[in-house]
Amino acid sequence: MTNERTVITLFGDSVMKLRLLSVSIATSISAPLYAPLVFGQAGALEEIVVTAQRREEDLQSVPVAITAFSADTLNRLGISDPQAMADFVPNMSIGDGTGRANVGAQFSIRGINEARISPVLDPAVGVYIDDVYYGRPFTNFLRLLDVERVEVLRGPQGTLFGKNSTGGAIRYVTVKPDIDGGVSGNVMVGLGDYDRANVQAAVNVPLGDNAAARFAYSHLERDGYLERLSDGVGLGADNTDYFSVQFRFQPSDELTIDININRSESESNGGASKLIDYFGFNGGWDDPATPRIEGDSSAPIFTGGISNLVAYQTIFPAGTPEHYAPSIPDSLYHVAGTGPIGYTTAESTGVTLDIAYDISDRLTLRSITGWRDMDTFEQRESDESAYAESFFDGGTNNFSDFWSQEFQINGVSASDRINWVAGLYVSSEEPGLRLTSNKDYRWAGGFQWGALEHLTNAQQETDSTGIFAQVDWQFSENFTLTLGTRWTEDDKSYAAYNLGVFDAELDRRLFEIHAIDPNGPDNNSNYRDIDRRGGRNVLYINPDGDRYGGCTAANPCFLDANENIVPSAAAATLSGADTFESVTPRVALEWQSTDVVMLYAAASKGFKSGGTNDQPDDIDTPFQPEEVWNYEIGTRIESASGRLRANVTYFQMDYEDKQLTVTADTRCARRCTINVGSAEISGVEFELQALLTDSLQFNLGVGTLDAKWDEILNLTSGVEFDSNFSRAPDLGYNFGLSNTWDLNSGASIRASIDYAYKDEQDSSGQDSTTLRIPEYDLLTLRVGYTPADGAWNASLYCSNCADEEYITGGAAWAGGTSNTVFPYKPDNHPAYVFTGIRALDPRGNAPPAITLVNVGMPRQIGVDFRYRF
Repeated sequence: MTNERTVITLFGDSVMKLRLLSVSIATSISAPLYAPLVFGQAGALEEIVVTAQRREEDLQSVPVAITAFSADTLNRLGISDPQAMADFVPNMSIGDGTGRANVGAQFSIRGINEARISPVLDPAVGVYIDDVYYGRPFTNFLRLLDVERVEVLRGPQGTLFGKNSTGGAIRYVTVKPDIDGGVSGNVMVGLGDYDRANVQAAVNVPLGDNAAARFAYSHLERDGYLERLSDGVGLGADNTDYFSVQFRFQPSDELTIDININRSESESNGGASKLIDYFGFNGGWDDPATPRIEGDSSAPIFTGGISNLVAYQTIFPAGTPEHYAPSIPDSLYHVAGTGPIGYTTAESTGVTLDIAYDISDRLTLRSITGWRDMDTFEQRESDESAYAESFFDGGTNNFSDFWSQEFQINGVSASDRINWVAGLYVSSEEPGLRLTSNKDYRWAGGFQWGALEHLTNAQQETDSTGIFAQVDWQFSENFTLTLGTRWTEDDKSYAAYNLGVFDAELDRRLFEIHAIDPNGPDNNSNYRDIDRRGGRNVLYINPDGDRYGGCTAANPCFLDANENIVPSAAAATLSGADTFESVTPRVALEWQSTDVVMLYAAASKGFKSGGTNDQPDDIDTPFQPEEVWNYEIGTRIESASGRLRANVTYFQMDYEDKQLTVTADTRCARRCTINVGSAEISGVEFELQALLTDSLQFNLGVGTLDAKWDEILNLTSGVEFDSNFSRAPDLGYNFGLSNTWDLNSGASIRASIDYAYKDEQDSSGQDSTTLRIPEYDLLTLRVGYTPADGAWNASLYCSNCADEEYITGGAAWAGGTSNTVFPYKPDNHPAYVFTGIRALDPRGNAPPAITLVNVGMPRQIGVDFRYRF
């Protein structure tokens, strides 16, 4: 009966889950601490060594909130991407807040994140590969790295790492060549559902007495799991390749040189993204009381134009193929699939040079040089129609070129009682974007966007400088004081110019439908106004005649901020620039109260620089830096036998000038990033590892969050005091058991079961565009066999074994959906609007007026085979 009640509780409501969790925590802690004989004396947990303070340390001695994964743990948990990793890290969430399921990831730690992908915006969570900053959120290849471990640092990182970040840092540490290891390596082959095929291989090759190389290759391909009913194609298919070659040279005992050259290529067919609402389909447009209406004759709801649906249905009336009326299947894993299939390609090349020189046995000089080039192309087809062109249909090329140089000096002084590090960091990053296709059938800004594609070329340049130092002073046998600080300056400049390309095919189609050009279909001039409602400036078709007819794909026109044609890119260029600087200190006090218990208190500051907005109307409207002060207390417990670890952290963060992209605000003309106000975030994080017997290990992780606004500078920005923070679930937890059975033959069988739960959370920080992601729980099982010689291993695994249907993100520009089978947008949240008076109007919605959700991976069953030599 107890087992049955437990199963029901696990898949029941959050309150019962929390009660079960409380009992589990109490039992897990009390049993080891007060009944140590339960653990016996043989065996111990694997020691975890991290470099979160730029030197090797036992995890239990570091006064920082860290979760670390070894390569073996990542394999056991079936973690193949950052999204899956977040399910096993307290207060971490990864997804997407812009409906771009296959392009970028939204990393959130302790409710701090950046949802939108733009050259002018920095991520709130820094990603590092071998201590080199990886600034853009294009993360497909991260799952294929040849990693030794992954460290997730929670809370502001304002002292020791290349770029300040307010949320935290994710550090990937790759496996280095082994000079003394001989020729060795491993191969993994995996097969699974949705035609999954995964190959990973690595080989270590000595190059004489003082050098070695390591070659690694990974390939992953998988069909999509979101089925198009029209043709059976699965959206979310994936095909990724990763290759790296590393060299290690040790010409002397004092000098080590590491070189890493890597390359990744990835392609996908549009991502597992499903349309669940458009315009008034679910009753969220113009007249909530009348569901599934097509529109009305009310006044235009954004400056100089009309709403999406009226624009479509005015230009393309009923009876034409372009008339917008897509179907929405009731299954979360089905789409109608009448439109084209989008796709994404991504390429990344990186080089790292890491030189460490031991000046003495107490002083080390280190140089870290990094370079990375990234390029992605996305062809979006979001509206589920073969003919309609919505705001997010089109082609976008995102790219970035990054270079950094860091010098460190690490030392030990005062009879090993002082550890210190100081350094200089400089970097230059040049992210940008190009719109290669941007069809939009609404009228705005003086011309018909459908007949003149409005293309953008934009480039951001950020030059960063940082000077940092940290000292750890053990001033008594049991107490250590940490003092650190960093001065940062970010010099930013942004420039963009717009191109116009006349869409002659659309122009001819409009003539075919309306036959209103008195000069014939091949003249493209003097189209009269179309005004189905009798209003002023409702819609124009080619109002400027041949002037726009001269803007071709081969010879585009340059457009200024008012969409007037100008003679050169220089005349069309809009630009903005600013410089931001900050001093971010850290102080911590450790108390080693006993041999097995360490307690600490810490205060640290994080900083994310401001910038200029990327919209032409607001390019001269800057947003200021955001700053976070983090206060935390924690304890790190490890039993004398090494069979128990329990880490508890309580934190409170004061968030000032929080940045958020909003749709309308008195400080800007259109969608823009502003400093909304101040907030407070607090919570508890608990992690436990216990070796219950010599072969049975238990793991537990818990995170709670309470995020609330203290001050909002402008209540018309779409944020209210009770608005939820983006990706800040109140509760998340995971636990698992792993057991190894040794057979008489010398072989062994290892089995593990892991469960992860995330409470409901919002995808965006602004009410009008947010989705309410329901709570979900995921179950992972793995059983593996290893022969006596340990040369190979075969595993059978299952991820999302209960076949939970869930979403991971998306974006909502239409109205509420609570009256549908996809109740992901609350009815009390307004639709995305833009009006001439810059106000939110819950009765209307502006472009693109569709709602998309990114669908989580269903159950997968597969096998992995690993061979070591």
